[in-house]
Amino acid sequence: MQKMVSGAVEKKDLARGELFDWVANQPQLNSILKRHHCTRETLNGLYSILVSSGAGQWAGGNFVAAAAFTRVETLSHILAVINSPLPEGWSDHDRCLQLSFDLVEHFRIRRPLSSELQSA
Repeated sequence: MQKMVSGAVEKKDLARGELFDWVANQPQLNSILKRHHCTRETLNGLYSILVSSGAGQWAGGNFVAAAAFTRVETLSHILAVINSPLPEGWSDHDRCLQLSFDLVEHFRIRRPLSSELQSA
């Protein structure tokens, strides 16, 4: 059983690495990463935050936590929100929950991403 679990984790890590390699090789996405000084560690951390905050689900035919890194609009939004000051009275956890909710709704019903969290 342990080998099965370990193998599944390794496959997920490999797939995530391939996703981030692909993102880094897309000129528009790579320029966003460079502008925000994103490293592989940063991307892994953001992915984990999105999954644990509710974006680790399918919406509109996309696995939100992964798909959000593959589009200019959503990647820019994630990094802008994460790098913005917290709204008054909010915790980092609140911000991550709202970000994940916004991303899920964006993929589910194509709801526009709000700049409200970016300019708090």
